[in-house]
Amino acid sequence: MQPRDLDVDQVYWSRIYRDIASTLDLDQEKDRKATSRANELFMSRGDELTELIEYLGALISGNRVVIFGCGPSLDQHVTELHSTLLKGAATLIAADGATSALLESGIVPDVIVTDLDGKIPDIVTASRKGAIIMLHFHGDNQEPIAMYLPALENVLPLTQNEPTEFVRNFGGFTDGDKCLFIAVAFGAAMAMLVGMDFGDVVGPRSSPGGDAGSDKIKKLEIGRGLCQELIHRSGLDVYTLSRRALEGAQNISPCDANKRLEGGHQNA
Repeated sequence: MQPRDLDVDQVYWSRIYRDIASTLDLDQEKDRKATSRANELFMSRGDELTELIEYLGALISGNRVVIFGCGPSLDQHVTELHSTLLKGAATLIAADGATSALLESGIVPDVIVTDLDGKIPDIVTASRKGAIIMLHFHGDNQEPIAMYLPALENVLPLTQNEPTEFVRNFGGFTDGDKCLFIAVAFGAAMAMLVGMDFGDVVGPRSSPGGDAGSDKIKKLEIGRGLCQELIHRSGLDVYTLSRRALEGAQNISPCDANKRLEGGHQNA
């Protein structure tokens, strides 16, 4: 595996994780058992994991990154950026269910961050078309992981607690804010947020057929706070198409977003 300096600082992150676990009444021991299980599952795949880390570095380091969340604005903005995205103007990172919106538009994301509460057949399809699947193991998703992991390709396991030899923690809690933490960890030149609304309305691409209740809203607020703190800590240039202000990020129109992305997949 690559040097551990890609992982989030554990002193910093452990405090945040404890606070989140307390707020949401998470079973931290179940999370750790899930991490241990992931480590066992990937123990024989060390060379593959190293190659995936290296490929992520090539995709992200010094490049523009577009991050797709599952907020209500997602589908409209994918449509408005469609032709530019097809030109390969940036590395595309999708949060779970946002994968479906991209595939329906003929776009395969480069990276998907998921705990498998999106539309799983679409995530499997994207993995078979080359997307890297950054699969978050936690205490509440062991059943879908056992069911669908054999069908997934290009899988890099993630945890929200202490990393292990084969399981990484780049920081972040929700799929959306994890995408931004990954962009920072791998040295993106710029990040553009699409469908990252962090409002009090859960988008239709978020947990399709699943829970869209009060816990989901709480998680969105946690993700919003983590993104704002990360933007300030990292100094990364971040733009958002969401109408809701995100502290530290610059609101831009789809027209301006297209202009900023044009010029190809290269340093910003």
